[in-house]
Amino acid sequence: NIGDMMVKRDQIYFLSENRTIPENAADEKEGKQGEEIRGAQKWGLFFDGYNPNFTTSKNNELVTKYNYFLGDKSKWASDVSAYGELTLQNIYNGVDLRLYSQKEKHIEFDWIVKAGVDYRNIKMRFKGLEGLTVDEKGNLSARMHFNDVKFDIPEAYQMIEGKRVPVKMAFKVNGNVATFEAQSKVDSRYALIIDPSLKWGAWFD
Repeated sequence: NIGDMMVKRDQIYFLSENRTIPENAADEKEGKQGEEIRGAQKWGLFFDGYNPNFTTSKNNELVTKYNYFLGDKSKWASDVSAYGELTLQNIYNGVDLRLYSQKEKHIEFDWIVKAGVDYRNIKMRFKGLEGLTVDEKGNLSARMHFNDVKFDIPEAYQMIEGKRVPVKMAFKVNGNVATFEAQSKVDSRYALIIDPSLKWGAWFD
């Protein structure tokens, strides 16, 4: 299961694909080249209560360019750049969201909560899925019609007097909305970093 993602204002669009390798593939390289797409599903992640005046910054421009020639000709685009890192600055008042790619197409979601700001303002509403649950390991499980996409249990910490102090953080689900819930002390005098992760993706501009 792989896919792509695109950021648009207060929402992130995902395209998940269910790919299989033919059983008669002679080797790994041939198998990857002959992958078959058995299904695809679009879904979205919305930021309820977000700050509409947030700004963005992009880093790590990728070599690959993209062209879009679908639909209305006035909306065609060519030579579109892709980036390995995107930050939504002040997406909530006092909260930044840094998105960046890792090896093996892991995507990190760094929620950077400034000192004194309530992390519980972050509300992630999912749309286009079959269901949203927290599994037995504490991961956020987003159910699609052919598979599940999982956000790893969030790693959270504060830098206090030069030392990284871990904060035990968990997902909490209410219907199709996911939030974070601290299960250990959060010191409001210091910034809080919450870091769940998802596999695959790129950002386009």
